[in-house]
Amino acid sequence: MIETGWRSVVVSKLKKFGHCIPVENPADPGTPDVFFLLKGAPICAWVELKYLQVFPVYDKEVLHVPKYRPQQRNWIRKHYRNGGRAFLFVRIENEYFLFHPQVAIENVNINLSTQDFSKKALRHWKGKIDYEDLVKVITHHGTSGNKKPKRNHKSRKLRTA
Repeated sequence: MIETGWRSVVVSKLKKFGHCIPVENPADPGTPDVFFLLKGAPICAWVELKYLQVFPVYDKEVLHVPKYRPQQRNWIRKHYRNGGRAFLFVRIENEYFLFHPQVAIENVNINLSTQDFSKKALRHWKGKIDYEDLVKVITHHGTSGNKKPKRNHKSRKLRTA
């Protein structure tokens, strides 16, 4: 199955839990493949999908995820640093690895060996994805923890018209 076929499956499964669409955005290179909005809650997440047909032969070499481009890494970085949720979801053979944005930014294609791939993943499914668990993870993890700054006693509340 190629990446676009896998994307169709992921989108159709996630639609059971909320609003989900595949995304192609030539205006903003690096935009992830899937947008998801949780039903009944103002929580959304972006998911970049990558597919490898087979595991690399050598366990200790850096596992290279083909077509994980710098624009995609930068998009995830910017979104994450602004408090958004964006994940990297990699399929290799019949195993699935979901990465926290921090790992997608700092480790994937840089210093993760095949051995470390499952250790660094937020979730690792073999054979079949637990989509309910996937939804829980992408809607409750992955923000940078940016909080609104505390107002000091001298700050004023802005008036609205």
